[in-house]
Amino acid sequence: MNEKLPIALHSQSEKEYSNWVKKLTNEDEQTQTEVAQMISRITGNRRHYSVRSSKAGVFVGELVLSSLQYQQMSEFIRKMSLVYLVSQFEIFLQQMISITLQKIPGPIMEKSITLKQLTECKSIKEAKLQIIEKEVHDIRLTDPNEADEYFSRKFRVQLSALPRWSDFRERFYRRHAIIHRFGTPDQKYLAKTGRKRVRELDVSRNYLATSIKLFSATARGIARQLERRFGSEWPQDYL
Repeated sequence: MNEKLPIALHSQSEKEYSNWVKKLTNEDEQTQTEVAQMISRITGNRRHYSVRSSKAGVFVGELVLSSLQYQQMSEFIRKMSLVYLVSQFEIFLQQMISITLQKIPGPIMEKSITLKQLTECKSIKEAKLQIIEKEVHDIRLTDPNEADEYFSRKFRVQLSALPRWSDFRERFYRRHAIIHRFGTPDQKYLAKTGRKRVRELDVSRNYLATSIKLFSATARGIARQLERRFGSEWPQDYL
């Protein structure tokens, strides 16, 4: 999503620009000159031009509108890529908990299910899986601090000891602001991240690329911690 959609979007933008240039080349020299002057002024040249051709404004308007649409769509894709990335990591954490509890059920030995659920199970193994599923379902992993507390309490694995933990957490809080506040940071975001002045939370290309690398490194770090903690009991070939 991070790579293919922006490329496809850029390709479409290039195609539209080529069509715009073709249309412009069929116009008279005065229109072409005035279009070039207007674009020069928009992009930073502050000189004033006398525009006589009514067509020049139409051409420039088409180009500006196309450019704005490309920028808005690119920004939307990057934001949704971050949302998807964080959601997938939550699923990854659920899988880590489920796999670990299947191998080392000690942390949930006191957990139980209803008698009705128990009678519907065909074996002890199936009952065990139901308890694990309920355990995973009840955990709130949308806040990295709570995930850290759970892993520490249940497995004696400290996620917050991983490199760049604060940067990792910030991605979760930014995701929340993007979904619920259109990218405007609230007091919760500022308190959780320790930041004081933030106007709007965007997702640049560099920020998204860094986030993907960070999440990949964090996932490997969690798997390595669980492997060191439980040794051969934990599936070493998971990642």
